[in-house]
Amino acid sequence: MQRPMPPGPNGLRYLDYFLGLLAGSGLDTGAKLEVIAMISGFATMYGAMQAALPAERTGAASTAQHNAAQVQAFARAAASGRYPNLAAALVAAGPPRSQDDIFGSCIERLIDLAGPGLHQPR
Repeated sequence: MQRPMPPGPNGLRYLDYFLGLLAGSGLDTGAKLEVIAMISGFATMYGAMQAALPAERTGAASTAQHNAAQVQAFARAAASGRYPNLAAALVAAGPPRSQDDIFGSCIERLIDLAGPGLHQPR
């Protein structure tokens, strides 16, 4: 891990934009910066995970195969009886979602956790 560099003009515009979004939230400056850091950290981690996927899995068919393999692994684990919470979650699972939908939902949850009323529906 590297120490963060001082922000340049784009980083300052990013920070200023998010501070503007949080202006009416009632959060103090420290809390606003924490929310921005959580969102930035999540976005960085999510992007790194996506970039780490092998190039051959970037197509729709290979993504579907990867997702199916994950679901099968979860189903086998749940069927073993050793993971009752996983089994219950799989029973209640909704329809599959796209990576973009999952990313957006995660960002919205972070914002909602930071303070009720901050989330503006799309």
